[in-house]
Amino acid sequence: MDRPRVVPVRHLLRYPVAEPGGVSSMLPAWVAWANRQGTDTAWVDPPSAAGEPAPVWIRRYAARLAHLSGPVLAHAHHPWAALAWTAAWGTGPAVLTVHGVTDLGAGAALLLREAAAGAGVVTVPSRALAARLATWGIRARMLPNAYDTRRFVPLPEALPWPPLRLVVVARLVPEKGVDTALEAAARLEAAGRTVRLDIVGDGPLRPQLEGLGRRLGLGGRVRFHGFSPRPEQWLCRAHILLLPSRAEAFGNVIVEAGACGVPAVASRTGGIPEQVQDGITGLLVPPDNPDALAAAVLRLAADRRAWEGMRRAARRQALRFDLDVVLPRWQDLYRSLGASVSAGGQAP
Repeated sequence: MDRPRVVPVRHLLRYPVAEPGGVSSMLPAWVAWANRQGTDTAWVDPPSAAGEPAPVWIRRYAARLAHLSGPVLAHAHHPWAALAWTAAWGTGPAVLTVHGVTDLGAGAALLLREAAAGAGVVTVPSRALAARLATWGIRARMLPNAYDTRRFVPLPEALPWPPLRLVVVARLVPEKGVDTALEAAARLEAAGRTVRLDIVGDGPLRPQLEGLGRRLGLGGRVRFHGFSPRPEQWLCRAHILLLPSRAEAFGNVIVEAGACGVPAVASRTGGIPEQVQDGITGLLVPPDNPDALAAAVLRLAADRRAWEGMRRAARRQALRFDLDVVLPRWQDLYRSLGASVSAGGQAP
């Protein structure tokens, strides 16, 4: 017996796909995969988010969403997007995925309770985030993110070292801990290692971080590349990924680096330990500790055999999050929920 088809799916976002962000980086491949399976799938770009208060942004996005016609299944990837859908249609989205809480501010719990109340189901990408939401009385189902691992292909042979090629791919905001990566690079240089650190990403801290790199004497050994929609050109040419986050719900870049065969040295915080198996696919260190970060990098650099083993294991781990593995589970969820809006714009 054939399974029922999935009704058209519309992904609702906080930031336009063209702007930096973890959801933006994975969603185009997700949408393309679903369309290849015969499911009418698209995203609805929101208005630019620069500096607008939530009520104004929600009202503007709701006006855009009100033009959709059904049957449509709405999958919101941010509580603001969920509230915009509710404002447009008078009912919550079928799915609300909470990708993190650090950008929600002091009122995160209240905002999430309001957004989750109308959603058919709330999902999160990690057990750590599910536990965090549970403390606020929100029950969430864990479904992982999905990636086009074919984009992230290991080089046929690892690049020689020195120099030791390190990479950070992150928004340049306080919670990503990029300052810790710079401090660690300086300690590696002081220990006699020749380092090249590529920082891929942009954000409000970029001027301060560039200044820190100069003060630490890193000079041309650290390079700020800004945001790139194709981070694999740096990830797949690195020896080690650094992710010294102070808070992290999942850590998309860990999967992307792992698909390139690049192990991570990352903070033991949030959902990161669910992606990095300490001593197997990478190493975990305390956040805000450049000495520990540098020591972990030195440990890998001193044991090429261990690094090679982690490289292979990181690739195997990343393939568990491939589109073909994860997205059938999302399709099954969509089938079970039906449409958020039926023809004529009425809630089903």
